[in-house]
Amino acid sequence: MRILKLMLPLACMLLGLPLAGVVLDGKPLAPYFEFPPRTEYVSHAGFSWWVFATTALLVLVAVLPFVAQVVVHRTAGERSAAPAAPFPWWGWVAVIWLALIWVLAWNRFSWFAPLQPFTFTMLWLAYIVIVNALTWR
Repeated sequence: MRILKLMLPLACMLLGLPLAGVVLDGKPLAPYFEFPPRTEYVSHAGFSWWVFATTALLVLVAVLPFVAQVVVHRTAGERSAAPAAPFPWWGWVAVIWLALIWVLAWNRFSWFAPLQPFTFTMLWLAYIVIVNALTWR
């Protein structure tokens, strides 16, 4: 009961405050209740190589210490307590599935156009199974 008293106001704020902002701004609520949501109301910014390079550099700076630690750990000759199991067959099926869905999701095949909006879920499911296989390994 205590958790409900905490979560109910938070849920109301999560759902209500964005809509209150729209109402206070004098915009109609109808576009915010469309399902599936469309982005036709937004004018997207163009691609910027400078922003891309800066973001890639920040990611590289954040990830490089972890990669270096793994390399140092592996070259130091330390072994884990249990040998790694082979990558499971269902992990390979998920890798093939991911490659296939990736091609279908990012190419504009006319015969696949009606199903293309639904590729997002398939991409994530393949990713989840691959991570599961890596964890099992």
